[in-house]
Amino acid sequence: TDKTKLDSFRLIDIISLTPYDSLFRKKSWRFSVGIDTIKDLECGYCNAFKAKYGIGLAYKPGDSSPALLYSLIDFELEASKRLDPDFRLGGGATIGALIDITENWRTEIAGSYLNFLLGDRSDYYKVSVDQRYAMTQNLDARAEFSLLSGKKEWVLAVNYYF
Repeated sequence: TDKTKLDSFRLIDIISLTPYDSLFRKKSWRFSVGIDTIKDLECGYCNAFKAKYGIGLAYKPGDSSPALLYSLIDFELEASKRLDPDFRLGGGATIGALIDITENWRTEIAGSYLNFLLGDRSDYYKVSVDQRYAMTQNLDARAEFSLLSGKKEWVLAVNYYF
């Protein structure tokens, strides 16, 4: 169509991946609230309110290692008139790795599975490879590839932070 569509709007999107330490025992977590396109259903660019929370552990193989491995247990709520009934609530897991290739170039490889047990019952898996290159403190370029239940998506972006 010739209409402008909203793909994603995140009011809050925080992830804290803290390597596990037996002395301090800090957990890793993420929290996100906003509006997202429902990409696992055949509804075009239908949007839903989404709230997501995850908690888990991160592990750094060594002090000088460029990799950070993580796993999270996720809980997600979506609300939309396109769901039957108008919501779905579920949980799942995410595993991934962040790898610093250079000081400015970071790669993330992740896989997740989510099963909605309440409301509109459905499930999906997602595998992604994301690249970020920081040109300055306030400017980066990103290339992202994801496979969501068999659907491929490529994203190229330039971000300016202020």
